[in-house]
Amino acid sequence: MTTTQRSKPSGGFTFTEVMGAILVLTVAVLGTSAYRYHATLDVRTADLKTTGARMACLLCETWRGTSDPNTFDPGSHTRQPLLEFGGDPSIYRRNHQYCRYC
Repeated sequence: MTTTQRSKPSGGFTFTEVMGAILVLTVAVLGTSAYRYHATLDVRTADLKTTGARMACLLCETWRGTSDPNTFDPGSHTRQPLLEFGGDPSIYRRNHQYCRYC
């Protein structure tokens, strides 16, 4: 009876190990991409809310400083319309220094 010797396996990775590593890396990359996308959306929402809060603070401070609060007209105290849809909200960011609560 003759015995055959098996050769030692070379030091590499099996196909299953490589596919598992690719799967793990793919899930990690997709998760990171989704996280970045949602973080960008949250930043935009926070910016809009901050702009709205600063506008409200500016209006409250202006209203508080008038001599007769019953005749306060917000449109007469601003250089541009307050509710300008599709406009540039950066005009209101310049005025936030007047609000002592911001």
